[in-house]
Amino acid sequence: MDEIYIDGKFKRVNNHDKVITIYTELDTQAFKDGIMNSNYIKYSPLSLLNLTDWVFVNDTLMEDESFSNFKKVEADTIVNGNKIYTELHIFINISSKQLLRFERRNYFNDNPAQIVSYEYTAYDYDKTESKLAYTDPLDFSSVAYGQSNSKVSLSVGQKAPEFLAGDLNGNIIDLKKNLGKKVLLNFSIINCGYCKTALNHFNQENFILSNNITAVYINPIDEIKKVKDYATKFNVPFPVIANANEIGVKYGINAYPTFVLINEEGFIEDIIIGYEEDFIEGLNKS
Repeated sequence: MDEIYIDGKFKRVNNHDKVITIYTELDTQAFKDGIMNSNYIKYSPLSLLNLTDWVFVNDTLMEDESFSNFKKVEADTIVNGNKIYTELHIFINISSKQLLRFERRNYFNDNPAQIVSYEYTAYDYDKTESKLAYTDPLDFSSVAYGQSNSKVSLSVGQKAPEFLAGDLNGNIIDLKKNLGKKVLLNFSIINCGYCKTALNHFNQENFILSNNITAVYINPIDEIKKVKDYATKFNVPFPVIANANEIGVKYGINAYPTFVLINEEGFIEDIIIGYEEDFIEGLNKS
């Protein structure tokens, strides 16, 4: 499990299930304390070195290298008549000046109860400011926090659920009135890496959507103002319906991006979950 927190945006990447969980701004704020206090951050070398009150214990040898051992007391209390005591230890390599080992030592009634050890390798300090970046792994689907990664409840050949909704420009989009041509529904959300990749593909200079296809960009999750800012910033080339939870529910959308291609008679012709370059290129007129 990878956890990424960059520029106030948080997502979790489940490498086993190939799922990226996207957190909205409100969800991220609610989880912020948990994020910042996760072991990845709390026990990182920089976080540990920023703590105060470390006390030198001794110099010691580990694997034929010299280390300085420092400790600080994290807990010293009585619970239900039992003494609970916890020490934190950091071991700094005397030669490289790097923190390479951390131990959290727990004692119960003065007896050792548990030692949790962390070792740090292949890192360095750098005063140069650099912008953090993360590239989503290939072939992963994205889900909004709180949703499952279940498949779309509709299937190819079914009648597409009708909907009537206003776009960001105040125009009414009626699926029924758009039939006679194929209709592409692009279900996407903000902060979804492959939603943005698909958008970039649609915006390529040599991409022209086929004349027999009308496309609609539908965001079932994010509020209208944020979608409007996003659509302006990244040039969404289709009519945009924001905060379209009802449409998302009708189509059983849980993963993003999801593309639903509806034929001229109003039946579902294709359903694509995730970004597939060949599918989008197949919509290209040029």
